[in-house]
Amino acid sequence: MVMRALPHLWAHRMRENPEAIELLDRALALDANYGLAAGRYGEAIRYAQMVLDERPGMTWPYGDLATYRAHRGDLPGTREALEKFIYLRPPMTLASVADGLKFMEKPLLRDYIVGLRIAGLE
Repeated sequence: MVMRALPHLWAHRMRENPEAIELLDRALALDANYGLAAGRYGEAIRYAQMVLDERPGMTWPYGDLATYRAHRGDLPGTREALEKFIYLRPPMTLASVADGLKFMEKPLLRDYIVGLRIAGLE
């Protein structure tokens, strides 16, 4: 449910926010550790790619793809996503990503940063 909600949130279209919030609430009620922390990388990749297909100007989903693909062991896909992320957001470092995502729960943020480190972000 979280992964189904994310494209609605990433799209930044107000009319989709109620559906996204409902999906997130339902997911949290079922499993507070849903998503990356639960190792659902294939599903996460699929939804991040869907966001990029629908909204090609988005930049953060490239960072998401890099970390999800890294955790799945897809190093060529990881590097490709990271290169696009860095190109579109040149000042990105592990420290700046961690600072920008400090709202995440610590285990989830740790896994996200580990994925970006595997991808080659410093």
